[in-house]
Amino acid sequence: MNQILIWPHEIEIEIESESESESERALNQVVIRDSERLAHIDQYLKPSIGDTLRLAILGEGRVAAAKIVEYDGEKIIFEFRRDEVDDSLPSTIFGRNLHLIVGLSRPPTLKKIFEHATTMGVSAFHLLSTSLTEKSYLTSKILNKDEFTRHLCLGLSQSSLYYNLPTVEIYKNVRDLSRNFRERKSTEKFILSADASESFLQLQLQLQLQLQRQTQISSALVIAVGPERGFTGEEENFFIQELEFTPVKISNSILRVEHATFHALAQLEMTTMIDNSY
Repeated sequence: MNQILIWPHEIEIEIESESESESERALNQVVIRDSERLAHIDQYLKPSIGDTLRLAILGEGRVAAAKIVEYDGEKIIFEFRRDEVDDSLPSTIFGRNLHLIVGLSRPPTLKKIFEHATTMGVSAFHLLSTSLTEKSYLTSKILNKDEFTRHLCLGLSQSSLYYNLPTVEIYKNVRDLSRNFRERKSTEKFILSADASESFLQLQLQLQLQLQRQTQISSALVIAVGPERGFTGEEENFFIQELEFTPVKISNSILRVEHATFHALAQLEMTTMIDNSY
């Protein structure tokens, strides 16, 4: 946990200083009482009153050094000034939306993807039931909002950059999903394919030129990853021909769904770091 995730409703108290100094006004306090975060803080961070820790306020920004003013094992109270909330850091990779389409997979696989892809900057998850998906996955507990939100929050806590909770949508087939992506004009769309001839590195120049032309906040990047048994040829062709996805190869080996996802995200980020300061 590289930052402690705070929900806005946990900012319980505002203290107006009697001092006229602007820097001493608008002090905020955050009270954390839930056992999971307290256990992590106690076991790994071992803080004392007066120490400072990094906070991430969900949907608002980060506080680099929030001061601990009370800690008794049952709750911990942080204090910070409202003007210390930094929302200028990139909320998504490239400062754009990063969408991840994943074929529905086993619940342990989805747990890893929710958590670690969030850490890597994914802003929207699109879970797709495909022809080769085990249909029982559609009723898995991991698709309950409270359950997947827990893993998204763990991913944000691990990150040192991101503070916006990703969205999650579920589709019963590829044509259902197509309504969301067919008309996206300011979007670079990629599908992982063993038959592709080019890697992200080989596509780098094309991608950089597109990024320079498309600076709209609404623009997005999309990566599609098949389920455990992969997309069918018909489904892959639909992505490429109907939805205008570019096939890309990330490895000569056949990878697990979660490994393919993390390889793709890392390789895509690497292409942006070669010629740009991130």
